[in-house]
Amino acid sequence: MKKITLVAVTTAMLLSSVGTIETTTVSAAATVQLKDGVLLSKATGKPMKGYKVYKGCLYKDGSLAPGRVKYGSGKNLKLYRNGQLEKGLYITRDYKYAFKDGKLIQGKSFFVGELNDLYYQDGVLTKRIFVNSNEKLYENKSIKKGDYVIGYFYDNDHDYYNFNRLRLYTNGILSKGYHFAGYKKKTYLFKDGRISQAMLYKGKLYEKGLPAPKNKVISDGRSTYYYNNMLADGSIDGYIYENGKRIRSVSTQNYLEQLDKVKKLSTVSKIDSAVLNTKIAELLKNYTEHFDAIFGDYVEWITEDESDSHDAYLTLTVQMNDLKKIIGKLEHTDATIANDKAIREKLDFLYGRQEIEHANGEILDGEYKGNIYRKGELVGSREDVALENATKAFEKVSTDKSATIQQKIDALTAQVLAANVVFTAAKAPEYPNVKFDTKGAERVLRDSKVSRRALVKEAAQQQETINTDALEKELIAGFAELNEKISFDQPSATATYEPLAVNEEATGTFDDKGFAYYAINVDQVEGNYYFTGNADVPNQVFWMSDAKEKINDVDEEVPEKLRYLEKGMRYVAVQGEPNAPYHFKLYQKIYNYTTMAELLPGRDGAVELPYYQHSTPSVDLNLTTDKHIMLYALENENSFESPIENLILTNKETGETYPVVKISRTFFSTNAPNGKYSLSMTSTKKGVPGHVGIYYETSPQLKMNEPNQNNRFYTLNVEKDTKFKFVLTSNHTQYGNNKMRFYDQNHKLIKHVPFDTGDKPREFVYTVKKGRYSISMDDPSITITATLK
Repeated sequence: MKKITLVAVTTAMLLSSVGTIETTTVSAAATVQLKDGVLLSKATGKPMKGYKVYKGCLYKDGSLAPGRVKYGSGKNLKLYRNGQLEKGLYITRDYKYAFKDGKLIQGKSFFVGELNDLYYQDGVLTKRIFVNSNEKLYENKSIKKGDYVIGYFYDNDHDYYNFNRLRLYTNGILSKGYHFAGYKKKTYLFKDGRISQAMLYKGKLYEKGLPAPKNKVISDGRSTYYYNNMLADGSIDGYIYENGKRIRSVSTQNYLEQLDKVKKLSTVSKIDSAVLNTKIAELLKNYTEHFDAIFGDYVEWITEDESDSHDAYLTLTVQMNDLKKIIGKLEHTDATIANDKAIREKLDFLYGRQEIEHANGEILDGEYKGNIYRKGELVGSREDVALENATKAFEKVSTDKSATIQQKIDALTAQVLAANVVFTAAKAPEYPNVKFDTKGAERVLRDSKVSRRALVKEAAQQQETINTDALEKELIAGFAELNEKISFDQPSATATYEPLAVNEEATGTFDDKGFAYYAINVDQVEGNYYFTGNADVPNQVFWMSDAKEKINDVDEEVPEKLRYLEKGMRYVAVQGEPNAPYHFKLYQKIYNYTTMAELLPGRDGAVELPYYQHSTPSVDLNLTTDKHIMLYALENENSFESPIENLILTNKETGETYPVVKISRTFFSTNAPNGKYSLSMTSTKKGVPGHVGIYYETSPQLKMNEPNQNNRFYTLNVEKDTKFKFVLTSNHTQYGNNKMRFYDQNHKLIKHVPFDTGDKPREFVYTVKKGRYSISMDDPSITITATLK
C-alpha cells in the first residue's frame, strides 16, 4: 500500500461538487483544429460545443475549460484545472477520489488528516475512519470496533509523528485508563486515549508514549521532572531537584550559599574586613561567571515561549544592594574599594535593564547634572521642571475664585519668565546630554499671550486696576527668542472688514499694527471650521465675532482651534508680524460620513460623526453574516471627553430601531439581525466642535469540536434549545482570574463561568436556549472547545 501523508486535507485541495463528464476523446486532426487558442470544428469552422480533449488539454465550447473539472469515467477519470491536467495531489471534497498529477492514484494509498484516515484503491475511496462531531470514531457509517490509533494533524504541519497528535479509540470512544497501542510500527502508552510528554507507569518511565532513555532528565512539559524511572531528586546535570521539582541550578545554589555566608559574617560582633572582602570577591566572581544561570532561575515563565524577567532583576537588585550595605561596614581598603566598585557596576546594569535612571549604583532622585529625577524616572531638565511648576501654579491661581486678577497676572508673568529661562538654557547648556523642551516652552509662551488678553479683558469688565508691564516685558523677550515681534494692540471695530468666503484664501499684508480684517460668510446650516494656511499661520492669533463692534469682547484664539459655526456672518481679525505678508483661509472640516457608501468592518474604515445641532449624521451599515457585532468609539479632537449617549441602528426598510447596548464609554454591543441599517448616535452635547470615530467588528462564530482562541468575543446562534459541553484551557502557567460570559441578544448577562488561568482545564455543561448569543472572554488567549452534549 502506498502511504502518503496528506496533512489536513486543505480546502484548496478539495474539489467542489463538479459532475463527472463522460465524453469520448476527439479523434485528433480528423474533426477539429486549433486556431488562435480556440478549438474549432473543421466541418463548420465554429467552436466545438461541450467538453472535448485535444492533445492532452480539456476544452469547453472551444476554450480551455475554466476551473477544476473531473472528466472521463472509470479508470480513465482525470482532473483538469483550467484545461491542463492538475499538478500535485488533490482529493475531492467528498473524499471519493484521490488524484495525482490529474490521474487517479493507482494501487493502494492512504492519507491522514485531522482525525480523518482515508484508504483508497486505484484512486477510489474504499474506507474512511474519522471522528465525527460527537467525538466518536467511525469506520465509514458505523462505529469503529476494537482499538484504533488516529492522528490529529494540521495544514502544512509535517510533524507526522508528534506524540500529542495521536488519539486511541476503543469501540468508537476515547479509551479509558492505560493502554498500549501501535502506530507506524511503534508501540505507544496511552492514558485516557492520549499520550503524555512524560509519565510513570508500573515503575517505568515513558517519554512521549515510548520507553524513556536512561540517564536523561525528562520533563512532563509542565513542572515535573523524571530521571531513570523515578522523580528527579538531588543534583543532576547542573540542577538541583526535589521530589520531581526543579529548584535551581547548581551555580545558583553555590551563589546563594556564598551570599548566606557573607551575610552571616557581616553580623558578627567583630567583623574581619579582609576575610569578608575575600568572600565577597569570590561571590562576585561566581555571580559574573554564572550570571545567565543565576538570572534564569529567577525568571518566571508564563508560557513555553513567554517569560517575565521583572522579578528576576528586582531580586538580584535587592541582593546587590544588601552587599553594598555590607561593604559600607568594612574598613576603607583597596579590596573594599574594588568590591564596592564591582557591586555598583552590577547595580548599574540591573537598573538599566529595569529602565531605572541611575548613576554609580544609585537610583537617581532629585537633581543630577541639570536634570530632575523622581525615584529613578527622568522628569525633565531643571528648567523644564521649573516651567512645569510655574504652569501648575498659574493654573491653580486661575481657578481660585478668591485670587485677584493682579495675582493671576503675577503668576502668568512667572510662567512666561520660566519659559524664557528654558530658551536661554537651551542655547548654552550647563551640562551635556540635557534635553530642553523648547517646543513646550513656545506653546506656553503663545498661550500666555492669549491668557494676558483674557485677563486684561476681565480686569476691564470688573473695573480692577492692574499692572501688566512686567508680563509684557517678558512676553516681548520670549517672542524675541523666536525671532518674532509682538504688540499688545487691540483689533479695531471700525476697520474695513473685507468680504471672504469659507475655503477662500485670504492673501495680503498685515497693517502697521500687525492686523488684517475680514468678514466671512458662513453659508452652511452648521459645521466645524478652523483656520489654516502657510507656515506663519500657527504663530498668528485670531478673533472671531458675529458683530464687528464686539470684536474686542471675544477672546483671541489659536488658528487650529476647531469652531462649531452656524449659518451667518463672522467678523475676523488676524494679528501677525506688522507689514508681513499673510496667507490663510477658514476651512470647513469635511467628515467621511458624507462620502462613505457603507460602513465596513475594521478599525481602518471608521466613520466620523460630528456633534451637530440641526442634523443627525449617519452611515449605512449592511449586516449579512448573522453575527454579533462590537462597535467601538475612537478618540475625537478631545480624547478626554466622549459625549455619546448611545448608538442607534435603524432598519432602512422597516424603520424599526434595534438595541445597541453601551458597555462602556467606548464599547457598544448589538445582536441586530441581518439587514440594511442606518447607524447614528445620540449625544449629551450638540452643536459643539468635534466628532467621534465609530468602527465595528463582527464576532466570529463559535466553532464546534475544535479550539476557539485569540478573540475577546464570539457569536453563538442556537436554532433550538441545545445542551453543550464547554472546555476552557489556557497555556498560561501563572494564575489569573478570568470569566467566560454569555449574553443574550439584548446584551443581558445570562451566565458567567470563572476560570483561573494556570489551573487545570475547566469543563461544564450548559443548555443554551434558542436565540443569538454573544460570548466574551476576559483573556482572549484562553481556548474554548464546544461540543454537543
